[in-house]
Amino acid sequence: MPIEPDEISFKILAAFKKADRDDPARELNMWAVGEDLGIGRNEIQDLIMDLAAEGLLEIKSLSGNVILTEEGRNIVTESESVTDSRTVSDELSEFIESLEASLDSFGIEKEIRQDLEIDISTLRGQLGRTKRLPAVLDATFKAIKDTLDLVPGRPADEIIQFLDKIISTKE
Repeated sequence: MPIEPDEISFKILAAFKKADRDDPARELNMWAVGEDLGIGRNEIQDLIMDLAAEGLLEIKSLSGNVILTEEGRNIVTESESVTDSRTVSDELSEFIESLEASLDSFGIEKEIRQDLEIDISTLRGQLGRTKRLPAVLDATFKAIKDTLDLVPGRPADEIIQFLDKIISTKE
């Protein structure tokens, strides 16, 4: 099992993956990749050799042509998934904070506010889970949208637009 690549090594692997989307056997020149990433020749050579030793890249020629191995491709894909998850978590956190900060401006009845606070707690609970439950998130987002549609004067338009975007991508 290879070691976890550090940030610069990951950038190198990601550059190879981006280039090999159309042709997984496409060779890239390590010097060109280094230049694109602003890495000197000696440093890129050392990094490529380390990644090749880990089985993440395969050196194809003495002139510096290299390809991404299946294992290297998998590491980039897994890391992209984690990054995507982190982005979703950040977006969900920002949404929760925005909704909470807006509660006072809605001018809603106590019972409706209480429902929204319960929905916010539900979202916070999902945020804390290692694996979120899509059905719970979907139902909570729809409940929040339905509640905000009742807010007089539409002060929640930005939040409703965000919810519409989330809900429409799920349908």
